[in-house]
Amino acid sequence: MKKSSYLGLFLVSLFLLNNLYAQVEPPTCKEKLKTALDYLERDLEYSEALKNEIYASIEPCFDNTTIEEKYRIAILILKGHFPKKGEKEAFTLLEEVVAQGYQKANYDLGVLYKEGRGCDIDFDKAMSCFRKAAKQNHEKAAYSIGYLYLKGLGTIEQNYKQAIAWFKQSDYPMAKHWLAVCYFYGYGVAQDQNRAISYLSESTIVNSKTLIDQFETEKTNTLSAGGRTTSESSQNIRANKTVELPEESFNYFSLNEETIFDHWTGKIIQYDWSGKHIKRTLPIRLSIEEDGENSSYKFEINEQEIKGEAAYYDNEVSFQDLTISLERLLADHPKQKNITYTIVSANLKEIEYQGIRYLKGQLETFIPEWKEPGMPMDIILAKESTISEEAIEALAGQDKSFIKLYPVPFQKDILIQYELEHPATVEVVIQDYTGTQNKSIAARSAKNAGKHLHHFDSTGLPKGIYIVKVLVNGEAHTRIVIKK
Repeated sequence: MKKSSYLGLFLVSLFLLNNLYAQVEPPTCKEKLKTALDYLERDLEYSEALKNEIYASIEPCFDNTTIEEKYRIAILILKGHFPKKGEKEAFTLLEEVVAQGYQKANYDLGVLYKEGRGCDIDFDKAMSCFRKAAKQNHEKAAYSIGYLYLKGLGTIEQNYKQAIAWFKQSDYPMAKHWLAVCYFYGYGVAQDQNRAISYLSESTIVNSKTLIDQFETEKTNTLSAGGRTTSESSQNIRANKTVELPEESFNYFSLNEETIFDHWTGKIIQYDWSGKHIKRTLPIRLSIEEDGENSSYKFEINEQEIKGEAAYYDNEVSFQDLTISLERLLADHPKQKNITYTIVSANLKEIEYQGIRYLKGQLETFIPEWKEPGMPMDIILAKESTISEEAIEALAGQDKSFIKLYPVPFQKDILIQYELEHPATVEVVIQDYTGTQNKSIAARSAKNAGKHLHHFDSTGLPKGIYIVKVLVNGEAHTRIVIKK
């Protein structure tokens, strides 16, 4: 038996002791709670049976707890130490203690809103909680706001300047880490590589210490190239800003299945979080084939070949189980040189540039390890064997989809966001891929110009491929999305 189990059984035995001797008083609720909470907060390996015994012994004490004890119980529930209690109970407890003035809990409540744990996903409420916690000098709260702005997660608009402002308010080590990244590459601030390296040098965390080597190397390469960032052939590392050409430089064509189902050669373009600066390009091959009612894909990149089922609907292709491993752009982990991306879908259009037709698509990606979207990616494909650098720079640049979905893929909650240039009549629905099942998300109604957001709880819907439709004055805008 593990040492933690011995300790746990000893603890439980104390709780369950009867008053065997007249001179021994049974432990009070306060004593039981303090002993149990102190023990569980050590985060040892506890068996389910042990956790249930501890919970049973202190449950009668829950009706007479202090605000701090309620907060500690909520955190232990979230850590899984009270199996009979779920995230909804933890969320309710945190709401209760915040209402009673326990401001420390605002940060934890913000995390639950951001992740949709025990509540609906709500980034506005998450930001509100983080701001309140930041006013109480909670270092992770200011960092969390900065992180949301840095990557533009959920319904938060990506904004480097806001990210930097909030990172500077936090003493949390990762805030200084991301400040260094912003200064090194000039994201939202005048580029200052020396200042960036200084931030990393002052840090005590391993991520920052590891990243110093990459920054020192890149700085040396930049100086040796006369101020231009050099490329590494294995990853085609770049630091180019996308080129904006007049619309008359391009011709657009209606996309159909005959075009999509073919063999293509091209590039993946990965951008910084703003989608404005090319970080690297990677050669790929993509084949999409139709066999009766079924479609399949073959995706080749960096000596990896992935095959699976594909689905096509209204200019968008979804990929089942398309997972690739790429070298980390930021080498800030001492053991992990690569990161795994799941490519969920590609929103495609056919463009002609200088007499050559291309397929260009915005990729929807997800990083399972971080449980968040990857950096913006495009795909540019042609039937010619190569795509010129000029064509890449001309065609590169993130085109915003009319519908923004989060998270992708989703498990329960999904947020549907869109922006209207003019007032319009709008209806929002979700249907399965075959079109046999439809659910209304927002009934047909008049909407003002501006951004609109809908929350959908998919409880009851089976896993699979779904189509989100936003009908604006009868015109359908669609997105493919996968429920896991």
